[in-house]
Amino acid sequence: MKVRPSRRILGPLVFSVAAFAALPALAQVQVNGAWVRATVTDQSDTGAYMVISADQDVTLTGASSPVSDHAMIHEMKMHGDMMMMMPVERLQIVAGHSLSLDERNYHVMLEGVKRRLQAGEKVPLTLRFVDAKGKALQVEVQAEVRPLDAHDGHDAHAGHMHDSMDSK
Repeated sequence: MKVRPSRRILGPLVFSVAAFAALPALAQVQVNGAWVRATVTDQSDTGAYMVISADQDVTLTGASSPVSDHAMIHEMKMHGDMMMMMPVERLQIVAGHSLSLDERNYHVMLEGVKRRLQAGEKVPLTLRFVDAKGKALQVEVQAEVRPLDAHDGHDAHAGHMHDSMDSK
């Protein structure tokens, strides 16, 4: 006896598979080398640094961490002969390139740090992105806390977009 699938079952199944295949793929965002500078007693702010890349254009729109009251994207910029730190609303990450958030340019500033952060521990960060179609996504990162005198070790053009090959 030959069993044939019912058209009532097969029709919706084929439609469901076709509809799923038609959904746009979410951007794949990668965060590498995430770290946070340690703090001393009563220090209220510190920086978080990392390299972000994506397979589609995305925009970093914000960040948060349970270890701080606020997290903001900041930029270090020369203003006359003084280095100034200023908030930035968003950062564009171009597909196929990476963006370094480091000590010399862009970084995430953790403000209102709730406790002393000690070298060796991990700090959870949530990074918020929007893709080119306006779809929101979040990336959870565990950033290593490094000593007060730690540096990011990136080359002279860190903090700017560059080809992914350059960052490997």
